[in-house]
Amino acid sequence: MLEPFLMLVPGYEELRKQQWLDRVAARPNDVVVLTGAADFLMTVDRAQAQTLLTRASALDPENAGVAGKLAQLHSLRAQSAHRPEDVRLALEYAEKEQRLKPGVSATYLKLGQLAFDAGELTKARGYANQYLESAIASTHQWATGDLVHKGNLVLGRIAVREGRLDDAERYLRASAETSGSPVLNSFGPNMSLAKDLLEAGRSRPVLEYFDACGRFWKLDFLKLGRWASTVRAGRIPEFGANLVY
Repeated sequence: MLEPFLMLVPGYEELRKQQWLDRVAARPNDVVVLTGAADFLMTVDRAQAQTLLTRASALDPENAGVAGKLAQLHSLRAQSAHRPEDVRLALEYAEKEQRLKPGVSATYLKLGQLAFDAGELTKARGYANQYLESAIASTHQWATGDLVHKGNLVLGRIAVREGRLDDAERYLRASAETSGSPVLNSFGPNMSLAKDLLEAGRSRPVLEYFDACGRFWKLDFLKLGRWASTVRAGRIPEFGANLVY
């Protein structure tokens, strides 16, 4: 629990990095150690993290956890450098993790957006429809709200890409027709479709979307209100991490 506070201590990150590298040196073929070290290094030395994860993958090619960490690493690199190759690799490793460890998971919920970002619209549409079908099939699982949200979000972004803006508005409304989820209630909804529609000049449905999201996102720290004010002023808000969640 003290980790977030210790990260503020000068030199702490370098100390922890060296401790992990010492563990790797002592146990260079231990997949658990390699993955743990890479997980820490992912935010401070991504090149080193990739080296360790590549080694772990070579040692245990069918390890779902390693595939998931590689997907996370390439997603982070794609967000910071906007390299198409990283988007493609993030999707490839996420699909590998899903194949090795099927079921509704955080990785599964990212597949539709990763496929969209990679330009794989047919695949993205398939994942989005799977999400919506899964949400109908099971109304009591923890991720039902996320499945509804993500499924409509991806279908809406595809609609924008194809010039079907009225359909995109309909999907935006549907993406907020959920009672929420642990993730949605805390981190909030994804705003990438809202941003797409604002860039296309469709502000009214986005303002309605903000109101609808307020029904489940109680921990927004007034973000929805500030974003609405920005939109009414004719500008596009800086949605920050809510373009990623």
